[in-house]
Amino acid sequence: MKLELLHKAIEADPDPDRFEAWLLETALQAGAASGPVRAVCSDILFEWQATLNDPYYRDWLLAGPEEEPAEQQEGP
Repeated sequence: MKLELLHKAIEADPDPDRFEAWLLETALQAGAASGPVRAVCSDILFEWQATLNDPYYRDWLLAGPEEEPAEQQEGP
């Protein structure tokens, strides 16, 4: 559900100043205003606000997932 909402946000491409309003409108749409949708929108909003307010968090998100170290193979 979260991935679906994130894809909708990409398609809608709201201005950054309107993103929070877009999330609210999405959460309150007729037929879609269920508890799970509201919860996911709330989660996305939290991440959005954290990204805006914490440059370290933003940098961490932009860096992507860390690569797992290759497992060392044991000898025969």
